[in-house]
Amino acid sequence: MSFDKKYSYEVAKLQAEIIKVLAHPIRIIIINYLKKNGPTSVSELTKLFDVKISSVSKHLKILKDYHIVKDEKKGNYIYYSLTLDCITDFISCTFEIARNITEKNKKILE
Repeated sequence: MSFDKKYSYEVAKLQAEIIKVLAHPIRIIIINYLKKNGPTSVSELTKLFDVKISSVSKHLKILKDYHIVKDEKKGNYIYYSLTLDCITDFISCTFEIARNITEKNKKILE
């Protein structure tokens, strides 16, 4: 298979766009919470933060627009869950990178 620079750049742009979507602490917490706890309502998710339900709903909409989460109506409630669990592997990797950066910075500062 040959290397197609244009195709690869376009794919990389899309991947960068997805990474930007993940670049908010509330969204990262939501993703980690859904991975650990499974389908959860917006009202339950709101209890995790000191923000209004409308703010959490906005973050969920963004995650849903990018197919990171999906929703399912059960009775009067909508429950959100992860579309692909592998997203948490990426988030875990960023945690390890952050830990390495912190350790490196500690050594430099000492």
